[in-house]
Amino acid sequence: MTEKRLYLLDFLRGLLLLIMVIYHYTFNLSYFFNYPIDLDTFFLKIIPPVFSSCFLLVSGYSSTLSRNSFKRGTYILFWAMVVTIVTFIFIPEAPVYFGILHCIGLMMILSRYLKKLPDKFLVIMSVSFFILGYITKNYYLNHNLFLFLGITSSSFASVDFYPLIPHGVFFILGTLLGRKKTPDILFTHPNNKIGEALTLAGKNSLKVYLLHQPLFFLFYYLIKMI
Repeated sequence: MTEKRLYLLDFLRGLLLLIMVIYHYTFNLSYFFNYPIDLDTFFLKIIPPVFSSCFLLVSGYSSTLSRNSFKRGTYILFWAMVVTIVTFIFIPEAPVYFGILHCIGLMMILSRYLKKLPDKFLVIMSVSFFILGYITKNYYLNHNLFLFLGITSSSFASVDFYPLIPHGVFFILGTLLGRKKTPDILFTHPNNKIGEALTLAGKNSLKVYLLHQPLFFLFYYLIKMI
């Protein structure tokens, strides 16, 4: 890693996590408990794509500054598989086979090779991912063996689906940005409690991501009991 902590990246992760938690809170109430919340409203509908794009962008940027992105990616992918197993048990109708953690983990593993590629090749790869995303979106097979590439069967369902194509494009763009000179503003430490809290959450983003859903259901059922 760099000698100094890039606090602004942690802050951005924390802010994105806060938005994600709010969205998941409303999603859970609607999907699992049938609360009359319209998830198709503009504000709620744009949160998942904006959140995932920004998080992948930040992850791609961070990977260029990390010496152990392969190890970190393997660790994230392990917990992604745990999420798959848990959701397969509790949401069998639409488990998380390849969600945002799977995408980030696999892209971080691949980042050791992306770092060796020239900028022009990464730009071409980004454009290719973007174009292929439109093709795979409406292309179906009779199996889901290539779901990680965005190619699925017509009956495929998942509550969280972020295949490498096209979502990996944002990680690649983050990698390109990470090759530029690091702006001094990224080293700025927050000087208020809210900023410090979001920075701390961003620093522990994986823990927050893994724990926020179990804590939500625990809190919900405790309130129901009371």
